[in-house]
Amino acid sequence: MPNTVTYYVGNRDPSITETITVGGLPFDLTSSSVKFKVRALGSSTLLVDAAATVVSAPAGTVRYDWTAADAATGALSAARSLIVWWEVTTTSKIQDVGEALIQVLAHAPTSRDYAELEDLKKTLTLDGLSFADLDIREVITAASRKVDEHTGRRFWADADATQVRHYSPDYSDRLWIDDLVTLTTLKTDDSGDGTFENTWTLNTDFTLEPLNAAADSEPWTTICVHPSGNFYFPVSYPRSVEITGKFGWNAVPAQVKTATKMVAHRYLKRLREAPHGVVGFGLDGAVVRMQSLDPDVEQLLEPFSRRVLVA
Repeated sequence: MPNTVTYYVGNRDPSITETITVGGLPFDLTSSSVKFKVRALGSSTLLVDAAATVVSAPAGTVRYDWTAADAATGALSAARSLIVWWEVTTTSKIQDVGEALIQVLAHAPTSRDYAELEDLKKTLTLDGLSFADLDIREVITAASRKVDEHTGRRFWADADATQVRHYSPDYSDRLWIDDLVTLTTLKTDDSGDGTFENTWTLNTDFTLEPLNAAADSEPWTTICVHPSGNFYFPVSYPRSVEITGKFGWNAVPAQVKTATKMVAHRYLKRLREAPHGVVGFGLDGAVVRMQSLDPDVEQLLEPFSRRVLVA
């Protein structure tokens, strides 16, 4: 089996094949049984633990045919990296052999990443090559989370508008909330007993701001009490506001995509070419190290930052 094998989500072909060897020579499996095992990278939970087909015992060849369950709900049902190996049992003695890596790829973009594999590969003039795909996917995810950390927000949206979040208001007439793209309900608990008895009406009891956020493809970030409404935020109690909706951003801003690609490129260079953060040496022989964050990246992300800087 090659060191890395690629599948797409939901695909079952080809089957996994292997020649079990000992000392470089095929191992006779006549008196042995073989199981195929799979776990997700970074997890100890087995996604596959099933008997393999011995194709030719004298030749030591085995095969595992992916099942419909593997493709629908199991190992091949989601984009991820898998570790696979064979477990050979001979006269009650167990030997694990042939560990390899499988990349399960999705044709749809990963919803929580702000750049795509092929787009970044084209930027790096690596299109058509696959030797670094696993590393590139990892740095795209890492770069996306770095953007979240730097800006204090995330640019992917929830799958639906049923997500529930709670807030403790500081002011009776205004509440700053996480990025919101669809509001389902706003409720408050006026007595502090954990029951949200008051359901507010949009544009009667409150308004969402910025007022034109949706038209500008941006989220709402503030709730303002309407002067003629029926309620005020109960500041006397913590966790007294409950919002149900879809949080995040409906679309990733172009600046965020560009910044993510720049950070991912930097991480890839660090991962593959710059041990200990050393990118080179100056004319005087001094070590040149990578900066914490590229100034151009900071400039791209500055308009989106929700971080509060305290002097």
